[in-house]
Amino acid sequence: MSREDRQIYDRRGHRQQERVSSWKRDGGGDGGDHRRQGSRRRPSSKRSWERSNRHYDSYDHANTSNGINGWSAKRRRQSPDQQQRDYHQQREPAWGDYPSARRDRTRSRSRDRYPSREQQQHQHKRQRDSRRARNGSGSSGGSSSRGGGGGSGGGRRGQGNGGGGGGGGGDDEGHYEGQSGSVLGDGYEVQEDVGTGTFGRVVACWDRRGRRTVAVKVVRRVKRYHESALIEADILRDVNRAGGAGAALCVRLLDQFDARGHCCLVFERMGPSLYDVLKRNDYRGFPLRYVRDFARQLLEAVAFLHSMGLVHTDLKPENVLLCDLELEPERGRYKDDQDALMLPVSTRIKVIDFGGATYVDDHKSATVNTRQYRAPEVILGVGWCRPSDLWSCGCIVAELYQGELLFATHDNMEHLALMERCVGPFPRHMVRASPVGAKYFDSRGVSRWRRACPEDSRAHIRRMPTIEELVAQDEPSGLGGLLEGILELDPDKRLRASDALRHRFFAAPPPAQQQQQQQPAHRK
Repeated sequence: MSREDRQIYDRRGHRQQERVSSWKRDGGGDGGDHRRQGSRRRPSSKRSWERSNRHYDSYDHANTSNGINGWSAKRRRQSPDQQQRDYHQQREPAWGDYPSARRDRTRSRSRDRYPSREQQQHQHKRQRDSRRARNGSGSSGGSSSRGGGGGSGGGRRGQGNGGGGGGGGGDDEGHYEGQSGSVLGDGYEVQEDVGTGTFGRVVACWDRRGRRTVAVKVVRRVKRYHESALIEADILRDVNRAGGAGAALCVRLLDQFDARGHCCLVFERMGPSLYDVLKRNDYRGFPLRYVRDFARQLLEAVAFLHSMGLVHTDLKPENVLLCDLELEPERGRYKDDQDALMLPVSTRIKVIDFGGATYVDDHKSATVNTRQYRAPEVILGVGWCRPSDLWSCGCIVAELYQGELLFATHDNMEHLALMERCVGPFPRHMVRASPVGAKYFDSRGVSRWRRACPEDSRAHIRRMPTIEELVAQDEPSGLGGLLEGILELDPDKRLRASDALRHRFFAAPPPAQQQQQQQPAHRK
Protein backbone atom coordinates (compact mmCIF):
# COMPACT_ATOMS: atom_id res chain seq x y z
CA MET A 1 0.00 0.00 0.00
CA SER A 2 1.40 3.39 -0.93
CA ARG A 3 1.96 6.02 1.69
CA GLU A 4 -1.22 7.92 2.38
CA ASP A 5 -1.45 11.08 4.38
CA ARG A 6 -4.65 12.53 5.65
CA GLN A 7 -5.33 15.96 7.09
CA ILE A 8 -6.76 16.35 10.57
CA TYR A 9 -7.48 19.31 12.82
CA ASP A 10 -6.85 19.55 16.50
CA ARG A 11 -9.21 21.36 18.88
CA ARG A 12 -7.76 24.78 18.10
CA GLY A 13 -8.11 24.31 14.35
CA HIS A 14 -4.40 23.77 13.61
CA ARG A 15 -3.85 21.49 10.64
CA GLN A 16 -1.77 18.41 11.44
CA GLN A 17 -0.39 15.46 9.43
CA GLU A 18 -1.17 11.92 10.50
CA ARG A 19 0.73 9.22 8.61
CA VAL A 20 -1.23 6.00 8.31
CA SER A 21 1.85 4.07 7.14
CA SER A 22 3.67 4.86 10.40
CA TRP A 23 0.88 3.16 12.37
CA LYS A 24 1.50 -0.13 10.56
CA ARG A 25 5.27 0.18 10.76
CA ASP A 26 5.14 0.75 14.52
CA GLY A 27 2.73 -2.04 15.29
CA GLY A 28 -0.47 -0.02 15.23
CA GLY A 29 -1.93 -1.82 12.19
CA ASP A 30 -2.05 -5.22 10.57
CA GLY A 31 -1.15 -4.22 7.01
CA GLY A 32 -4.71 -3.67 5.84
CA ASP A 33 -6.41 -0.47 4.76
CA HIS A 34 -7.83 1.02 7.94
CA ARG A 35 -10.26 3.23 6.10
CA ARG A 36 -11.79 0.27 4.23
CA GLN A 37 -12.08 -1.67 7.47
CA GLY A 38 -13.80 1.24 9.18
CA SER A 39 -11.20 1.23 11.94
CA ARG A 40 -10.60 4.31 14.12
CA ARG A 41 -7.34 3.16 15.59
CA ARG A 42 -5.03 5.63 17.27
CA PRO A 43 -1.26 5.39 17.80
CA SER A 44 -0.65 2.76 20.44
CA SER A 45 3.00 3.17 21.33
CA LYS A 46 5.24 5.91 22.61
CA ARG A 47 7.23 5.90 19.36
CA SER A 48 4.18 6.29 17.18
CA TRP A 49 2.91 9.14 19.38
CA GLU A 50 6.19 10.97 18.97
CA ARG A 51 6.07 10.47 15.18
CA SER A 52 2.46 11.55 14.80
CA ASN A 53 3.23 14.76 16.75
CA ARG A 54 -0.43 15.39 17.48
CA HIS A 55 -1.67 18.12 19.79
CA TYR A 56 -3.79 17.06 22.74
CA ASP A 57 -4.91 20.01 24.78
CA SER A 58 -6.09 19.95 28.33
CA TYR A 59 -9.68 20.80 29.00
CA ASP A 60 -10.29 24.50 29.43
CA HIS A 61 -11.21 24.07 33.07
CA ALA A 62 -12.09 27.03 35.24
CA ASN A 63 -9.31 26.29 37.71
CA THR A 64 -6.60 25.34 35.16
CA SER A 65 -3.68 27.66 35.70
CA ASN A 66 -1.26 26.53 32.95
CA GLY A 67 -3.77 27.06 30.17
CA ILE A 68 -4.09 25.32 26.81
CA ASN A 69 -0.99 26.74 25.19
CA GLY A 70 1.28 25.59 28.01
CA TRP A 71 -0.05 22.05 27.76
CA SER A 72 0.09 21.45 24.01
CA ALA A 73 3.87 21.78 23.75
CA LYS A 74 4.37 19.58 26.79
CA ARG A 75 2.06 16.83 25.60
CA ARG A 76 3.91 16.44 22.28
CA ARG A 77 6.92 15.19 24.24
CA GLN A 78 5.10 12.70 26.50
CA SER A 79 3.87 9.16 26.21
CA PRO A 80 0.11 8.47 26.33
CA ASP A 81 0.29 7.13 29.90
CA GLN A 82 2.21 10.14 31.15
CA GLN A 83 -0.18 12.50 29.37
CA GLN A 84 -3.17 10.88 31.01
CA ARG A 85 -1.56 11.04 34.47
CA ASP A 86 -0.63 14.70 34.04
CA TYR A 87 -4.09 15.55 32.75
CA HIS A 88 -5.78 14.21 35.87
CA GLN A 89 -3.18 15.73 38.17
CA GLN A 90 -3.87 19.08 36.51
CA ARG A 91 -7.64 18.83 36.82
CA GLU A 92 -8.59 16.96 39.92
CA PRO A 93 -6.86 18.60 42.90
CA ALA A 94 -8.74 21.86 42.38
CA TRP A 95 -11.92 20.04 43.37
CA GLY A 96 -10.45 17.95 46.16
CA ASP A 97 -12.03 20.11 48.84
CA TYR A 98 -15.18 20.98 46.93
CA PRO A 99 -17.82 22.22 49.40
CA SER A 100 -21.14 20.45 49.54
CA ALA A 101 -24.44 22.23 49.01
CA ARG A 102 -24.70 22.70 52.77
CA ARG A 103 -21.23 24.11 53.31
CA ASP A 104 -19.19 23.05 56.32
CA ARG A 105 -19.21 26.24 58.36
CA THR A 106 -16.33 25.11 60.54
CA ARG A 107 -14.03 25.99 57.67
CA SER A 108 -12.76 29.51 57.41
CA ARG A 109 -14.43 31.77 54.91
CA SER A 110 -12.89 32.17 51.49
CA ARG A 111 -9.77 34.32 51.58
CA ASP A 112 -9.27 34.66 47.85
CA ARG A 113 -10.02 38.37 48.00
CA TYR A 114 -6.93 39.22 50.01
CA PRO A 115 -4.20 39.07 47.35
CA SER A 116 -6.10 41.71 45.42
CA ARG A 117 -6.86 43.50 48.65
CA GLU A 118 -3.14 43.85 49.27
CA GLN A 119 -2.81 45.54 45.90
CA GLN A 120 -5.69 47.79 46.85
CA GLN A 121 -3.94 48.75 50.08
CA HIS A 122 -0.86 49.90 48.17
CA GLN A 123 -3.05 51.86 45.78
CA HIS A 124 -4.84 53.53 48.68
CA LYS A 125 -1.57 54.41 50.32
CA ARG A 126 -0.78 56.72 47.41
CA GLN A 127 -4.21 58.31 47.73
CA ARG A 128 -4.25 58.77 51.50
CA ASP A 129 -2.31 62.02 51.39
CA SER A 130 -4.74 63.53 48.89
CA ARG A 131 -7.66 62.62 51.16
CA ARG A 132 -5.97 64.28 54.12
CA ALA A 133 -5.47 67.45 52.09
CA ARG A 134 -9.12 67.35 51.00
CA ASN A 135 -10.24 67.07 54.63
CA GLY A 136 -8.15 69.97 55.89
CA SER A 137 -6.25 68.92 58.97
CA GLY A 138 -6.94 65.33 58.06
CA SER A 139 -6.82 62.67 60.68
CA SER A 140 -5.16 64.70 63.43
CA GLY A 141 -8.45 66.18 64.54
CA GLY A 142 -10.13 62.83 64.93
CA SER A 143 -7.28 60.91 66.53
CA SER A 144 -6.64 61.35 70.19
CA SER A 145 -3.03 60.58 70.97
CA ARG A 146 -3.87 60.61 74.70
CA GLY A 147 -1.00 62.87 75.62
CA GLY A 148 1.50 61.22 73.35
CA GLY A 149 1.13 57.73 74.79
CA GLY A 150 3.71 57.81 77.54
CA GLY A 151 6.37 60.08 76.17
CA SER A 152 5.87 59.80 72.42
CA GLY A 153 5.92 62.87 70.25
CA GLY A 154 2.73 64.79 69.69
CA GLY A 155 2.28 63.54 66.14
CA ARG A 156 -0.71 62.10 64.33
CA ARG A 157 -0.58 58.82 66.27
CA GLY A 158 0.54 58.36 69.85
CA GLN A 159 3.25 55.75 70.15
CA GLY A 160 1.83 54.00 73.19
CA ASN A 161 3.98 53.07 76.11
CA GLY A 162 6.61 51.13 74.24
CA GLY A 163 6.61 48.02 76.37
CA GLY A 164 2.83 47.78 76.41
CA GLY A 165 2.74 47.44 80.19
CA GLY A 166 3.33 44.22 82.01
CA GLY A 167 2.39 40.74 80.94
CA GLY A 168 3.35 41.06 77.29
CA GLY A 169 5.23 38.25 75.61
CA GLY A 170 7.07 37.94 72.34
CA ASP A 171 5.00 38.45 69.22
CA ASP A 172 4.54 35.41 66.97
CA GLU A 173 4.30 36.08 63.21
CA GLY A 174 3.49 39.71 63.89
CA HIS A 175 0.56 38.98 66.25
CA TYR A 176 0.31 40.84 69.55
CA GLU A 177 0.56 38.41 72.47
CA GLY A 178 -0.17 40.58 75.48
CA GLN A 179 -1.89 38.82 78.36
CA SER A 180 -4.83 39.80 80.53
CA GLY A 181 -3.82 42.65 82.80
CA SER A 182 -1.26 44.13 80.41
CA VAL A 183 -1.68 47.73 79.35
CA LEU A 184 -1.94 49.00 75.79
CA GLY A 185 -1.19 52.60 74.97
CA ASP A 186 -2.00 55.17 77.64
CA GLY A 187 -4.38 53.35 79.91
CA TYR A 188 -6.09 50.50 78.02
CA GLU A 189 -5.99 47.50 80.34
CA VAL A 190 -6.47 44.19 78.52
CA GLN A 191 -9.37 42.16 79.95
CA GLU A 192 -10.01 39.31 77.52
CA ASP A 193 -9.42 38.13 73.98
CA VAL A 194 -12.42 38.77 71.70
CA GLY A 195 -11.11 37.16 68.53
CA THR A 196 -8.13 36.57 66.27
CA GLY A 197 -8.04 36.93 62.50
CA THR A 198 -5.66 37.33 59.61
CA PHE A 199 -5.29 41.04 60.38
CA GLY A 200 -4.43 40.53 64.08
CA ARG A 201 -6.32 40.37 67.39
CA VAL A 202 -9.28 42.14 68.94
CA VAL A 203 -9.13 42.45 72.72
CA ALA A 204 -11.62 43.86 75.20
CA CYS A 205 -9.97 46.56 77.30
CA TRP A 206 -10.90 48.76 80.21
CA ASP A 207 -10.37 52.41 79.34
CA ARG A 208 -9.02 53.91 82.55
CA ARG A 209 -9.62 57.45 81.37
CA GLY A 210 -13.05 57.04 79.87
CA ARG A 211 -14.18 54.55 82.54
CA ARG A 212 -15.70 52.23 79.94
CA THR A 213 -15.07 48.94 78.16
CA VAL A 214 -13.76 49.27 74.61
CA ALA A 215 -12.60 46.94 71.84
CA VAL A 216 -9.02 47.41 70.65
CA LYS A 217 -8.03 46.04 67.26
CA VAL A 218 -4.32 45.23 67.53
CA VAL A 219 -3.08 44.86 63.97
CA ARG A 220 -0.31 42.42 63.12
CA ARG A 221 3.15 43.90 62.80
CA VAL A 222 3.12 43.33 59.05
CA LYS A 223 3.47 46.23 56.62
CA ARG A 224 0.41 45.55 54.46
CA TYR A 225 -1.89 45.11 57.46
CA HIS A 226 -0.47 48.22 59.08
CA GLU A 227 -1.19 50.22 55.92
CA SER A 228 -4.71 48.79 55.74
CA ALA A 229 -5.34 49.87 59.33
CA LEU A 230 -4.26 53.42 58.52
CA ILE A 231 -6.65 53.47 55.58
CA GLU A 232 -9.46 52.19 57.78
CA ALA A 233 -8.75 54.87 60.38
CA ASP A 234 -8.78 57.65 57.78
CA ILE A 235 -12.06 56.48 56.27
CA LEU A 236 -13.73 56.00 59.65
CA ARG A 237 -12.83 59.56 60.63
CA ASP A 238 -14.49 60.78 57.44
CA VAL A 239 -17.57 58.69 58.25
CA ASN A 240 -17.76 59.71 61.92
CA ARG A 241 -17.20 63.37 61.02
CA ALA A 242 -20.16 63.29 58.60
CA GLY A 243 -22.56 62.53 61.46
CA GLY A 244 -26.27 61.87 61.13
CA ALA A 245 -28.34 58.71 61.28
CA GLY A 246 -26.21 56.98 58.66
CA ALA A 247 -22.98 57.51 60.58
CA ALA A 248 -24.64 56.00 63.67
CA LEU A 249 -24.98 52.73 61.72
CA CYS A 250 -21.20 52.52 61.22
CA VAL A 251 -18.78 51.58 63.97
CA ARG A 252 -17.25 54.56 65.78
CA LEU A 253 -13.48 54.97 66.02
CA LEU A 254 -12.55 56.32 69.45
CA ASP A 255 -8.77 56.41 69.35
CA GLN A 256 -5.67 55.30 67.47
CA PHE A 257 -2.15 54.69 68.73
CA ASP A 258 0.90 52.46 68.27
CA ALA A 259 2.07 49.90 70.82
CA ARG A 260 5.27 47.88 70.31
CA GLY A 261 5.05 48.52 66.57
CA HIS A 262 1.40 47.42 66.34
CA CYS A 263 -1.18 49.84 64.98
CA CYS A 264 -4.06 49.84 67.47
CA LEU A 265 -7.58 51.06 66.68
CA VAL A 266 -9.97 51.64 69.57
CA PHE A 267 -13.68 51.08 68.94
CA GLU A 268 -16.81 51.10 71.02
CA ARG A 269 -17.57 47.65 72.44
CA MET A 270 -20.10 45.80 70.30
CA GLY A 271 -22.01 42.54 70.51
CA PRO A 272 -21.66 39.41 68.37
CA SER A 273 -21.85 39.47 64.59
CA LEU A 274 -24.90 38.26 62.71
CA TYR A 275 -22.82 35.31 61.58
CA ASP A 276 -22.07 34.43 65.21
CA VAL A 277 -25.79 34.36 65.98
CA LEU A 278 -26.49 32.17 62.94
CA LYS A 279 -23.75 29.80 64.06
CA ARG A 280 -25.12 29.77 67.62
CA ASN A 281 -28.52 28.74 66.22
CA ASP A 282 -27.09 25.92 64.09
CA TYR A 283 -27.56 28.03 60.94
CA ARG A 284 -31.30 28.41 61.27
CA GLY A 285 -32.52 31.67 59.78
CA PHE A 286 -33.93 34.60 61.71
CA PRO A 287 -37.69 35.22 61.96
CA LEU A 288 -38.91 37.50 59.21
CA ARG A 289 -39.37 40.53 61.47
CA TYR A 290 -35.69 40.35 62.42
CA VAL A 291 -34.66 39.98 58.79
CA ARG A 292 -36.66 43.10 57.98
CA ASP A 293 -35.03 45.17 60.73
CA PHE A 294 -31.53 44.01 59.86
CA ALA A 295 -32.04 44.58 56.14
CA ARG A 296 -33.43 48.08 56.69
CA GLN A 297 -30.49 49.18 58.83
CA LEU A 298 -27.95 47.57 56.51
CA LEU A 299 -29.37 49.35 53.47
CA GLU A 300 -29.53 52.64 55.37
CA ALA A 301 -25.84 52.31 56.24
CA VAL A 302 -24.97 51.47 52.62
CA ALA A 303 -27.06 54.37 51.31
CA PHE A 304 -25.18 56.71 53.66
CA LEU A 305 -21.76 55.41 52.57
CA HIS A 306 -22.71 55.69 48.91
CA SER A 307 -23.87 59.27 49.44
CA MET A 308 -20.34 60.00 50.69
CA GLY A 309 -18.86 58.41 47.58
CA LEU A 310 -17.64 55.35 49.51
CA VAL A 311 -17.92 51.69 48.52
CA HIS A 312 -17.47 49.26 51.42
CA THR A 313 -16.41 46.27 49.22
CA ASP A 314 -16.55 43.66 52.02
CA LEU A 315 -20.10 43.42 53.31
CA LYS A 316 -20.92 40.05 54.90
CA PRO A 317 -22.61 38.84 58.12
CA GLU A 318 -19.24 38.74 59.91
CA ASN A 319 -18.92 42.50 59.36
CA VAL A 320 -22.35 43.39 60.75
CA LEU A 321 -22.32 43.52 64.56
CA LEU A 322 -25.15 43.75 67.05
CA CYS A 323 -25.02 46.72 69.41
CA ASP A 324 -26.22 44.59 72.35
CA LEU A 325 -24.32 41.66 73.81
CA GLU A 326 -27.41 39.95 75.23
CA LEU A 327 -29.34 37.14 73.53
CA GLU A 328 -32.55 35.52 74.72
CA PRO A 329 -34.49 32.39 73.63
CA GLU A 330 -37.42 32.89 71.30
CA ARG A 331 -40.66 32.39 73.17
CA GLY A 332 -43.84 30.59 72.15
CA ARG A 333 -42.55 28.44 69.30
CA TYR A 334 -40.71 25.58 70.95
CA LYS A 335 -41.66 23.35 73.86
CA ASP A 336 -38.02 22.69 74.68
CA ASP A 337 -35.87 25.73 75.35
CA GLN A 338 -32.88 23.86 73.95
CA ASP A 339 -34.50 23.97 70.50
CA ALA A 340 -35.42 27.64 70.74
CA LEU A 341 -33.61 30.22 68.65
CA MET A 342 -31.35 32.56 70.56
CA LEU A 343 -32.32 36.02 69.38
CA PRO A 344 -30.87 39.45 70.18
CA VAL A 345 -32.69 41.58 72.73
CA SER A 346 -32.15 44.56 70.43
CA THR A 347 -31.97 44.46 66.63
CA ARG A 348 -29.69 47.52 66.40
CA ILE A 349 -26.63 46.81 64.26
CA LYS A 350 -23.51 48.56 62.98
CA VAL A 351 -21.26 47.93 59.99
CA ILE A 352 -17.56 47.35 60.66
CA ASP A 353 -14.30 46.62 58.77
CA PHE A 354 -13.59 49.57 56.49
CA GLY A 355 -10.08 48.40 55.66
CA GLY A 356 -11.11 47.60 52.09
CA ALA A 357 -13.40 50.61 51.57
CA THR A 358 -12.62 52.88 48.63
CA TYR A 359 -13.86 56.15 47.24
CA VAL A 360 -15.56 55.95 43.86
CA ASP A 361 -13.04 58.36 42.31
CA ASP A 362 -10.06 56.35 43.58
CA HIS A 363 -8.33 53.63 41.60
CA LYS A 364 -10.13 50.31 42.04
CA SER A 365 -8.55 46.88 42.26
CA ALA A 366 -9.80 44.14 39.95
CA THR A 367 -11.17 41.85 42.68
CA VAL A 368 -13.08 42.83 45.81
CA ASN A 369 -15.58 41.21 48.19
CA THR A 370 -15.32 37.91 49.98
CA ARG A 371 -16.02 35.13 47.48
CA GLN A 372 -19.56 34.16 48.51
CA TYR A 373 -20.74 37.81 48.44
CA ARG A 374 -18.91 38.85 45.27
CA ALA A 375 -20.91 40.62 42.57
CA PRO A 376 -21.08 39.16 39.03
CA GLU A 377 -19.50 42.24 37.46
CA VAL A 378 -16.43 41.70 39.67
CA ILE A 379 -16.05 38.08 38.53
CA LEU A 380 -16.51 39.01 34.87
CA GLY A 381 -14.12 41.94 35.14
CA VAL A 382 -16.43 44.51 33.54
CA GLY A 383 -15.88 47.15 36.23
CA TRP A 384 -17.55 47.65 39.59
CA CYS A 385 -18.76 50.51 41.75
CA ARG A 386 -21.56 51.15 44.27
CA PRO A 387 -23.91 48.41 42.93
CA SER A 388 -21.45 45.72 44.04
CA ASP A 389 -22.32 46.56 47.65
CA LEU A 390 -26.01 46.02 46.87
CA TRP A 391 -25.30 42.53 45.53
CA SER A 392 -23.51 41.71 48.80
CA CYS A 393 -26.53 43.05 50.71
CA GLY A 394 -28.80 40.71 48.76
CA CYS A 395 -26.61 37.72 49.62
CA ILE A 396 -26.63 38.75 53.29
CA VAL A 397 -30.42 39.19 53.48
CA ALA A 398 -30.99 35.80 51.83
CA GLU A 399 -28.55 34.19 54.27
CA LEU A 400 -30.24 35.78 57.28
CA TYR A 401 -33.58 34.43 56.04
CA GLN A 402 -32.56 30.85 55.25
CA GLY A 403 -29.55 30.48 57.55
CA GLU A 404 -27.19 29.15 54.87
CA LEU A 405 -24.93 30.79 52.32
CA LEU A 406 -26.83 31.77 49.19
CA PHE A 407 -23.85 30.96 46.93
CA ALA A 408 -21.75 28.23 48.55
CA THR A 409 -18.81 28.04 46.18
CA HIS A 410 -15.10 28.66 45.76
CA ASP A 411 -14.88 28.64 41.95
CA ASN A 412 -15.76 31.26 39.33
CA MET A 413 -17.38 28.88 36.84
CA GLU A 414 -19.58 27.33 39.50
CA HIS A 415 -20.34 30.73 41.05
CA LEU A 416 -21.61 32.18 37.77
CA ALA A 417 -23.69 29.05 37.13
CA LEU A 418 -25.29 29.32 40.59
CA MET A 419 -26.16 32.94 39.87
CA GLU A 420 -27.86 31.95 36.61
CA ARG A 421 -29.86 29.21 38.31
CA CYS A 422 -30.96 31.61 41.04
CA VAL A 423 -31.83 34.81 39.18
CA GLY A 424 -31.77 34.05 35.44
CA PRO A 425 -29.42 34.25 32.43
CA PHE A 426 -26.65 36.79 32.11
CA PRO A 427 -27.20 39.79 29.83
CA ARG A 428 -25.41 39.28 26.52
CA HIS A 429 -23.73 42.69 26.68
CA MET A 430 -22.04 41.75 29.98
CA VAL A 431 -20.69 38.51 28.51
CA ARG A 432 -19.42 40.30 25.38
CA ALA A 433 -17.77 43.06 27.42
CA SER A 434 -16.05 40.63 29.77
CA PRO A 435 -12.37 39.86 29.07
CA VAL A 436 -12.99 36.36 30.46
CA GLY A 437 -16.45 35.87 28.97
CA ALA A 438 -15.28 33.28 26.44
CA LYS A 439 -13.86 31.21 29.28
CA TYR A 440 -17.22 30.81 31.01
CA PHE A 441 -19.74 31.22 28.15
CA ASP A 442 -19.98 29.99 24.57
CA SER A 443 -20.67 32.17 21.53
CA ARG A 444 -24.41 32.07 22.25
CA GLY A 445 -23.93 33.30 25.80
CA VAL A 446 -24.67 29.87 27.33
CA SER A 447 -22.62 28.93 30.38
CA ARG A 448 -20.06 26.17 29.91
CA TRP A 449 -20.59 24.68 33.37
CA ARG A 450 -22.32 21.52 32.07
CA ARG A 451 -19.08 20.41 30.43
CA ALA A 452 -16.47 22.22 32.50
CA CYS A 453 -17.56 21.31 36.03
CA PRO A 454 -17.18 17.87 37.65
CA GLU A 455 -20.24 15.83 38.54
CA ASP A 456 -20.48 16.85 42.19
CA SER A 457 -20.34 20.49 41.16
CA ARG A 458 -23.02 19.98 38.50
CA ALA A 459 -25.27 18.33 41.10
CA HIS A 460 -24.71 21.27 43.44
CA ILE A 461 -25.67 23.72 40.68
CA ARG A 462 -28.84 21.79 39.82
CA ARG A 463 -29.93 21.93 43.46
CA MET A 464 -29.65 25.72 43.52
CA PRO A 465 -33.13 27.18 44.22
CA THR A 466 -34.55 30.19 42.44
CA ILE A 467 -35.55 33.23 44.46
CA GLU A 468 -39.19 32.16 44.17
CA GLU A 469 -38.31 28.76 45.61
CA LEU A 470 -36.12 30.31 48.30
CA VAL A 471 -38.82 32.55 49.76
CA ALA A 472 -41.85 30.77 51.21
CA GLN A 473 -44.84 31.40 48.98
CA ASP A 474 -47.23 31.56 51.93
CA GLU A 475 -45.48 34.70 53.18
CA PRO A 476 -46.59 37.60 50.96
CA SER A 477 -43.97 39.81 52.58
CA GLY A 478 -42.32 41.27 49.50
CA LEU A 479 -38.96 39.73 50.41
CA GLY A 480 -38.79 37.89 47.09
CA GLY A 481 -39.33 41.11 45.16
CA LEU A 482 -36.65 42.90 47.17
CA LEU A 483 -34.13 40.12 46.51
CA GLU A 484 -34.93 40.17 42.80
CA GLY A 485 -34.24 43.91 42.72
CA ILE A 486 -30.90 43.88 44.51
CA LEU A 487 -29.73 40.56 43.03
CA GLU A 488 -30.09 41.87 39.49
CA LEU A 489 -27.18 40.60 37.38
CA ASP A 490 -26.88 43.84 35.42
CA PRO A 491 -25.39 46.44 37.80
CA ASP A 492 -26.96 49.26 35.78
CA LYS A 493 -30.44 47.85 36.51
CA ARG A 494 -29.78 46.85 40.12
CA LEU A 495 -31.74 48.73 42.77
CA ARG A 496 -29.89 51.50 44.54
CA ALA A 497 -29.86 51.42 48.33
CA SER A 498 -32.16 54.44 48.58
CA ASP A 499 -34.63 52.84 46.16
CA ALA A 500 -34.51 49.49 47.96
CA LEU A 501 -35.49 51.21 51.21
CA ARG A 502 -38.77 52.27 49.58
CA HIS A 503 -39.66 48.67 48.70
CA ARG A 504 -42.92 47.33 50.11
CA PHE A 505 -40.99 44.74 52.12
CA PHE A 506 -40.18 47.51 54.60
CA ALA A 507 -43.82 48.45 55.08
CA ALA A 508 -43.98 46.56 58.38
CA PRO A 509 -47.21 44.65 59.13
CA PRO A 510 -49.18 45.33 62.34
CA PRO A 511 -47.51 44.04 65.54
CA ALA A 512 -50.07 41.26 66.03
CA GLN A 513 -49.35 39.96 62.54
CA GLN A 514 -45.61 40.18 63.17
CA GLN A 515 -45.88 37.79 66.10
CA GLN A 516 -47.74 35.24 63.94
CA GLN A 517 -45.20 35.19 61.12
CA GLN A 518 -43.51 31.82 60.78
CA GLN A 519 -40.17 30.76 59.41
CA PRO A 520 -39.96 28.99 56.03
CA ALA A 521 -40.88 25.32 56.08
CA HIS A 522 -37.55 24.28 54.57
CA ARG A 523 -35.54 25.28 57.63
CA LYS A 524 -34.41 22.84 60.28
